[in-house]
Parts: sequence; C-alpha cells; structure tokens
Amino acid sequence: MSEGPPHMPAPVCLIENAEGGLRTVESALDILRGIQQSVVVVAVVGFYRTGKSYLMNRLAGQQSGFALGSPIESKTKGIWMWCVPHPSKPGHTLLLLDTEGLGDEDKGDSKNDAWIFCLGVLLSSTLVYNSRGTIDNQALEKLHYVTELTNQIRIKSSGARDEDGDVKDCEFVRFFPDFVWAVRDFTLERKIDGRSEDEYLDFALQLKKGWSDELVTYNLPRQCIRNFFPTLKCFTFPFPTLAKNMTNLDSMAEADLCPDFLSVANRFCSHVFAESRVKRVQGGHKVTGSRFRHLVKIYVDTINSGSVHCLENAVVAMAEIENQSAVNECFRLYEQGMGDLSKIFPMDVGTVSAEHHRLNAMAIQEFLKRSFKDEGGGYMTQLVEKVSKLYDQLITLNKEASEKLCWKLLLDLYAQMANNIRQGRYAKAGGYEIYCRDRDAMVAEYRQHDKKGMKGEEVLEDFLQEKNVEAKSILRVDEKLTEIITGCPAILQANMSGGPPRMPAPVCLIENAEGELQTVESALDILRGIQQPLVVVAVVGLYRTGKSYLMNRLAGQQSGFALGSTIESKTKGIWMWCVPHPSKPGHTMLMLDTEGLGDVDKGDSNNDAWIFCLAVLLSSTLVYNSRGSIDNQALEKLQLMKVVWQKQTIPTSWRRARGVLIPKEKDAADLSQFRHISLLNVEGKIFFSVVAQAGCDVQLCLTTEEYNTAWQRLDIGIMAGCTISPLAFTMAMEVIIRASRWVVGGQQLKTGLRLPPIRAYMDDMTTLTTTMH
Repeated sequence: MSEGPPHMPAPVCLIENAEGGLRTVESALDILRGIQQSVVVVAVVGFYRTGKSYLMNRLAGQQSGFALGSPIESKTKGIWMWCVPHPSKPGHTLLLLDTEGLGDEDKGDSKNDAWIFCLGVLLSSTLVYNSRGTIDNQALEKLHYVTELTNQIRIKSSGARDEDGDVKDCEFVRFFPDFVWAVRDFTLERKIDGRSEDEYLDFALQLKKGWSDELVTYNLPRQCIRNFFPTLKCFTFPFPTLAKNMTNLDSMAEADLCPDFLSVANRFCSHVFAESRVKRVQGGHKVTGSRFRHLVKIYVDTINSGSVHCLENAVVAMAEIENQSAVNECFRLYEQGMGDLSKIFPMDVGTVSAEHHRLNAMAIQEFLKRSFKDEGGGYMTQLVEKVSKLYDQLITLNKEASEKLCWKLLLDLYAQMANNIRQGRYAKAGGYEIYCRDRDAMVAEYRQHDKKGMKGEEVLEDFLQEKNVEAKSILRVDEKLTEIITGCPAILQANMSGGPPRMPAPVCLIENAEGELQTVESALDILRGIQQPLVVVAVVGLYRTGKSYLMNRLAGQQSGFALGSTIESKTKGIWMWCVPHPSKPGHTMLMLDTEGLGDVDKGDSNNDAWIFCLAVLLSSTLVYNSRGSIDNQALEKLQLMKVVWQKQTIPTSWRRARGVLIPKEKDAADLSQFRHISLLNVEGKIFFSVVAQAGCDVQLCLTTEEYNTAWQRLDIGIMAGCTISPLAFTMAMEVIIRASRWVVGGQQLKTGLRLPPIRAYMDDMTTLTTTMH
C-alpha cells in the first residue's frame, strides 16, 4: 500500500475563512491522514492580486490549478492545499499551500491577515513571500506582519520560559521556515552596482544606526526578517507578458511568455525543490502528512480560542494525538491479522504463537515509524498491553473452539459404541475385550484428525476419564458372566442370544436392610445381559400366605423362592428369577417375589407401602395373594388404592390396555374383518371407576400371534379400542346398576340367601327378578 499522496487533480481547501473565522475542512484532513511520508511544505503569502497562485501551479508542475485572480479581485479564500509526489526527493510529498491575499479591503479585518500570515509561517518549511515592484521601504512596511509574530507565537510554555520571562528573537530561527522573497514585475535592473538578487535583498534589509523612533520603526521589519528566518533567498521576476494578456496567464503556452520570466521561474522551482527541507517540529522530529493534519487542527483551534501559539505545547499535543493514533492504527493492524486467523480456529498453539509474534513485530515496527516524542515509552507500553490482552483472549477462544470441536468429534466417533452399549453387545462374556478394541480404534481415528487444535489430547484424556466408570461396569459384567458360564456351554449360548442366563435359583434384587431398600449389583448385572423383552410377574400379599409357592410354579420348579412357615416370613426385600418364557419364544419371564406385608417384626408400615408400590411399578402382571375370602377385612389389608393416591403415581400396568383382535366373520384375513377389545387391569378399573380421573396417560398396544405392537399413547376420546371407552361405559353403567338395585330386590333362595339383583360384566348385564314385568 502506498504511503504517498493520493492523486489530486486540483487543489482543495484546507482552512476556510468564513464569516470572520477560520475552520479546518475535514475532507482535506482525511487526505492528509493517509499520507505517511515526510512532507516538504511550501507556503506562499503576499498581498492579493500579486500572482501568488501562479507560482504554486508552477511548483505543482501544472499550468493551472490554484485559481488566479484578476487585477481587481482576489480568488483564493482561506488556505488551499495541493499534495503531489516530490519531483526530486523519492519517498517524500510536496505539500503546497496557497494563502488568501493580504490587504483585501473586502474583508475589513486586518487581524485576519495577521493570522493567515502566522499560519503560513507555522505550517511551512519554506515560506515564499510574493510582492510586486521593488523591495523598498514601502514594501517592507507592508510586511509588518513579521513584526507581530512575537506577539502571536511563543517557543516555550509559560511554565518553561527563560528566567527573564522572555525569549530572544534568535530562538525563532530554529523553528521558522526558510524565507524566499519573490519580487514580481520587477521594474529595476536586476543587477544593481553589480549585485545579485540575493545581494539586492541583503542590501534592502540593511539596518540604519540610531535609536530614534523613526529609525526603530525603519529597522524593525528588517531586523525581524534577519533574526527569524534561517536562510534568505530572493528571485526577481520580470513581466511575464504584455499587460493585456495577464488575465490569461494560466492558459498561455510557455512559448508566449517572456523568456527571461521563464528563466527566473525555472530557477525558482529548482531552488525550492532542491533546498526546501522536510517540515520539522521542536526536537527535530519529521512531520508526515498525518502529523501535519494534527498541526493544522491545533493551530486553527488556538487562533479561534484567542490564545497565543506555543510551539512546545503544539508539539506535545501533536505527539499525544499522533502517538495515540499510531497505537490505535498499529493495534488495528494486529487485530485484523489475528482476526483473520481466528476465523479458522481451532489450530495448534505453535501456529497461533508464530502468527502472533509476526504481527506483533509488524505492529511495533509500524508504531516506531509513525510515533514520535514517546519519550517515556508510555504509548509503546499501551500498544504492547493491548496486543497482549487481545492475544490472551484469542488463546482462550482458540482453546474453547478446540475443546468444542474435540468433544463433538469424540461424541460422533463414540456414537457407534454408545449404540452397542444400548443394544447390550458388550454385556456378555468377553464383552470388555470387544469394548476396549472398539475404544482403541475410536481413539486412533480421533488422533488422525489433524485440526483438533491445542486441546486435542487434554479433551481426549477427560473423555476417557469420563468413560472410565462405563468401562469398569462393562468389565465387571464381563467377569460376572464369565464366572457364571464357565464350563456351561448352554448358558453361554443363552447369553449370546440375549436371553436370560441359566439361574438355578432366584437371587435378591432389592434388599430390605435396616429399614432401607438397596439394589443388589450382581442381580442388576444379570438383567444387563438380557436383551429380550420381559414379561414381569410380581406377587404381593401378607406374609405367611404362600406367595412364593405360586412363583415357583410359574418358574416350572417345585422349589426356588423360599417358602416361609406359618410363623416366619422367609422372603426379605424383592427376589428375582429369570427364565425363558414358556409360551413366547424370544421373551424372558421375570418373576418377582416380594417381602410379606404386615410383618410386625419390621415395625415400619412405610416399608410395606414401598414394597407394594415397587411391585406395581415394576410388573406387567401383579398377583395379589391372600387367604380366606375376599371380604371387607381382606380389602382393608389391600391398601393399594391408598398407596397410589398418596404417592400420586399411577402404575404403568393400570394405564395400559392389552388389545386383542377378534374376527368378525369366518376365515377373516384382512384387518378390517377384525374388531379388537381392550383387556384392562382389574385394580386399575376399580381405581378409575372411583376416582374417574380425567386426562390420565392412556396407552394401547395390539397383540397377534406373531408380534406385539409398541405401546401408543392415546388422547381422551370415545373410540373402539381406546381405554377411555370402557371407563366411560363403566361409569355410565354404574349409575344404571345402582339405580336398578332400588327397583329390583333380587331373588331370595329357600336357604334364605338372596342373590344379587344385578350381575354385570362389561357390556353384558343380567337382572334376576321374580316376574318378567
């Protein structure tokens, strides 16, 4: 990217002079902001209608550009700027300033002229003073602005003045520009008594001896010019053309101009190009276009505030602005480069660090090029701190991006293993070896991924640590099953098929120890290896009622679940026995024998409630075992309804109905030729008929000889097969039945026993009466 001036086809206004006030033009300042080359600033000042703009156009290498005024009208208002590449100093910018003509009667404010002249001095490295005629006393009197510079400009701030409270005139020479006097339309011989142009200027600036007021007034402008400006140069221009052609000077070809005028103009341009210095400020610091922009703003703001220009303060202010700007720009350079890098996060820390060092060095190098007077290194420190802070943030972002990507990659690779775990493929003898083989393959594939970033191994270690519990569980199951099936091929075959292992006797599933229920891990390991669907039959009832005998019969065994005596309960907690289902291939029958309820030795009725509740929740068929008859006493002991109500949990078996397809015609083959009925849990029917709870979670499945459908949730509605239908029917029939009992007394037998007046089951109802009317 070029640091030089942009192409400017014409000058632009830098400082406006509007309504008696000076104001910088932002668009011109923006042009200066982009120029990072050192600038050679040439400003021209002089009275209006003296041809100043023509000289600036010549220096720009153009015939026109800065507006030329007519003999009676001043064209240039304020200060205009033209930036061009320096014709003889590569890497430098020539910055030309054409100022508003002095002495314009239309302005009516001479103080404005003084500020225009002052800005020309402050901003330039070469000041061209343009006048007409000769350098005589009248011409020097008109240059009274130079005598006012000491009132408008200070070298040091008020706190750093000399002990005598003043600054010697010779101090200004170190900061003021070179002075070139261009005398236009020179009317005398350019060699006077053999003197050259420079000697002619020196002669015109000679001082007279004496201290009278008249002599002091005479000597003052001459003395200021000699003391303030480091070098003095003079060029005397003859008339360029006839007076009638002066208004067309910017459009005339060089061939139509006076040869002597062209010769002087060429010498003038050559001198300015060769001898004009780079603009510097106090301390010898070079001024770039960007820094020059700050100087312009500072000086104009000072004028508008009514303050006196202080060169020292201006440099300090410019240094603060420029150094802060350098910090921001250089940080932006680093930020943009690292921002582009962050778009492809994550990456390894070495790549991020290398790019950080490269961009950091680039930012510091650029800062050193742009900054100046950072004597305490405060701005460099600020840049380093901002870069360091952003780098730390980017490292954190890179870590987070790496961690996120690595976890996603691991979870994607682990998905197949997770599916294997769900399907129980590792829950068998030798399953741990298969698990380890799959895990090692997953890790190897993970490590082959080359864009994991800086957290790759750390995330892998955390992941494997997280899965360590899972691995130990699989190992434990493997060891247990291996121990069980050692020397028993039949069990091995059952285990490989996903069915239950051979269990010669029941095992405890839930212990009831010291009033607390605890699962037994070895029993859970057996269940973990069973991948077939389960038919769970649980038996509950009071202790010493022979529950265990029924479970042994279901298992096809004469013994197994311990039978208690008439005075002692044998079963504690809940015991489990898994056997292949005798009539449903591919299914496992799981029998649960529960601890007897009402055992006074336990002393805690809450435990009975939980045992009963677990049996309801875990089973697909609940067997309630009691002795004697189903009377009020027996029902009071069956506190199932109370338990369900208190726990506010509806057992799954109550919320499901078994759908059975019944053919409506002979040789039915199509589904439309069948109707289905719903077989409900009896306890659930009783409970729902009492509570009539609405909005319960109702589910339905259909059973055929070949398959069972999955359980499907049904919304409430009256439809064939929906479990709410029989519930609604039951509630309606209950109203009819109860009302009928008041009308129909029921038949009394000879023995005195009275038969129930109403016998009803689902949609079948029988009424017993003594008469048909």
